[in-house]
Amino acid sequence: MAVKKRAYRSIPIQKVNIQKLNDAFENKRTVVGIDVAKEVFFAGFMQESGKIELTLKFTHPQESRKFVKLLSGLPASHVECVLEPTGTYGDSLRFLLEQAEIPVFQISTVKSRAMSEVYDGVPSQHDAKSAAILGKLHLDDVSQLWPPSSVKTRELSALFSQMEMFADQVGRHINKLEALMARHWPELIQQLKLKSATLLELLVAYGSPQKVAQKLRSARKLMRKIGGNFLGQEKIEEVLRSAENTVGLPMMDCEEKWVQTLAMEIRRAQKEEARTCRELKEVGKEMETVAGMAEVIGERSAIAMELKLDSASEYESPKSYLKAMGLNMTIIQSGKRQGQLHISKRGNSSVRKYIYFAAMRWVEKDPWAKSWYQKKVKRDGGKVKMKALIALMRKLVQGLWHVGQGREFDSTKLFDTSKLTPAIITK
Repeated sequence: MAVKKRAYRSIPIQKVNIQKLNDAFENKRTVVGIDVAKEVFFAGFMQESGKIELTLKFTHPQESRKFVKLLSGLPASHVECVLEPTGTYGDSLRFLLEQAEIPVFQISTVKSRAMSEVYDGVPSQHDAKSAAILGKLHLDDVSQLWPPSSVKTRELSALFSQMEMFADQVGRHINKLEALMARHWPELIQQLKLKSATLLELLVAYGSPQKVAQKLRSARKLMRKIGGNFLGQEKIEEVLRSAENTVGLPMMDCEEKWVQTLAMEIRRAQKEEARTCRELKEVGKEMETVAGMAEVIGERSAIAMELKLDSASEYESPKSYLKAMGLNMTIIQSGKRQGQLHISKRGNSSVRKYIYFAAMRWVEKDPWAKSWYQKKVKRDGGKVKMKALIALMRKLVQGLWHVGQGREFDSTKLFDTSKLTPAIITK
């Protein structure tokens, strides 16, 4: 049976016949699907039968209060609004709805897009249709309640965003600095790490190898002060000799100034990143779910998972938790063609990044994880280490799901230890 094609009409909120709308929904359940945009929002008013009685549009934020007042005045048995959790454009409307005590539900973008052709037989998407689809999915119990974020979650989110901003600045500026040093002082980036405080402070103070060579005594003193016990005298002398004998292109004054400015910005961003990270840890300690995860994967990764996914306790199984991160296994088949098994990558990519680094640290710190990883790499011929690391990421996430259920993390339950010998961990 062909799906009936639908016609979509919308009217401005000023032209809505309030009496007609009230008569249509009096003492009835009313579902309002809201398509969010930058300025013009569309709202589809749907009966419990799935019939759209009205689609209106209003300008946000100018007419948002008028829209909420209209909803509050409906003589319906109860009104339910449903939105997609995309971006932040709908957050202020959610706040107004919550103030008016109108429940708000959410539906993932993936589900609403998948419904596009099923709903009316046409794969296209547009504002009025999207609003109708959201209402229909809500009636089909696909949605979930969208409660307001807690104070702690909002605090974590603000600090985490700051930390990521500063970390991003460090990464981008470090790449520029590496290119400059490769041209003007290539020996330095072989002797010291680019992100090291000693290298950066040396460049802030002098800017070029020529200036360092002119002021060896003060440069030596600065490196001792910054490097402390972590920087040996032999390494200091090696850096100073390279400043005198570098094969790099001599710097002009403007290039020297550019290096100093760049190094100064990196140091500033590093200090700000460290500050926000400390504040994050303090806030995270007060949240039980974050604290439990942090013991296993560190504060940053635990907070990223808390903010970008629902808490692990909200997932019914480890498989659903893996799927939310895009770490579930899938295979592409088409006729006689069959692809290789790989992770879907349809979940949150930011969380996968943090789990990737957490898995790398896990290999270095846990004897069972390291033993299993080494055995898998060897079995695969020793060439595809990434495949083994992804498999380890999946095991780590499964263990974290159990932590989210209130259990302790135990790596021995994630591996068949009868076939493994714990690896030696060197500090």
